[in-house]
Amino acid sequence: MDLTKTKPLLSIFIDFEKAYDSVWREGLMVKLYNDGIKGKMWMWINAFLSHREARCMVNNYKSPWFQTSIGLPQGSVISPILFNIFIKDIFKSVSADCCKFADDATIWHSHSDPKVIQEKLQKDLNQVQKWSNDWRMKLSIQKTEYSIFSKEKNKVQNIKLKLGNTILKYNPNPVILGLKLDEQLNFNSHIESTVKKAKRSLGIIREIKGIALIPTKTLIQIYDSLVCSIFNYASSIWQSSTSSHLDKLNEIQRKGLALCLDLPSQSSLEALEVLSGTLPIDLRREEMAIRELGKINSYSNNVPIKRKFEIWKEEKNPEKFISPLGKMYQQTEDMKDQNRTRSMNTKV
Repeated sequence: MDLTKTKPLLSIFIDFEKAYDSVWREGLMVKLYNDGIKGKMWMWINAFLSHREARCMVNNYKSPWFQTSIGLPQGSVISPILFNIFIKDIFKSVSADCCKFADDATIWHSHSDPKVIQEKLQKDLNQVQKWSNDWRMKLSIQKTEYSIFSKEKNKVQNIKLKLGNTILKYNPNPVILGLKLDEQLNFNSHIESTVKKAKRSLGIIREIKGIALIPTKTLIQIYDSLVCSIFNYASSIWQSSTSSHLDKLNEIQRKGLALCLDLPSQSSLEALEVLSGTLPIDLRREEMAIRELGKINSYSNNVPIKRKFEIWKEEKNPEKFISPLGKMYQQTEDMKDQNRTRSMNTKV
């Protein structure tokens, strides 16, 4: 989602109602056959899905066994693969940009005229609904929603999108794959959510410390597992947030390390990081961003994010608002410059 230009971007987040439990098994077997999965493999999968039984249990009461005719077995290692095969053509007739991960599906479009965006996405949403009707997958009217992203406030208004006869809800802060978005994509909302999660984890450490005598080294390991993992998640994306919000994470780090080291909570953050051997949060974000861009560079050109990155590099347009990709690229180039400087100094 590129907001480096002034065009607003409208996105629809599509949600299936009981996704895995609603898969039409006969339709799935047709798709497998058409994709070249035939013979014994096709017969094995068909036998695996056929004649499955279930029953309900409430307290000590158990219902009689009954056969299920739809859905994929929850917990089976093959179910995610079968589900991906089943929905792989959901965007076949969609003209907008789109992506999907498991049962999370998203379509979006950007244009200077909001009405053009609305018309285009409404047509695409109608195509998605037609696909869901054809393949007996029910879309969740309550959870399918749309969001508008724009760096210019109040530029897009009076957008109405319908799923069937129901107007979609507008969500200013959608959550996709654990990342909380906001209208201007400054990720302040995500950081606020991250701070709350980190504080809850600090509370757990405080309780553990209060009931048992735990070595400092072990406490630091627990802090790294419970708190730093929260800071690390998708940090290469949200690191472009405002400094005032990023500083809130440093305050959590200060309190967390002080708790583990049994020192005053107002101790110097730098000293606490040195004593505990903990990497500063900003350096950890930078390290993860550089690693992430390295992974993107290692992909073949048919991988969507690699194609996006190559297009972004070819355009070479200065960004009015630095994007997550631009930030990662900048950090990587800075690291290369530092390495070249060190190499030259070593030779001298």
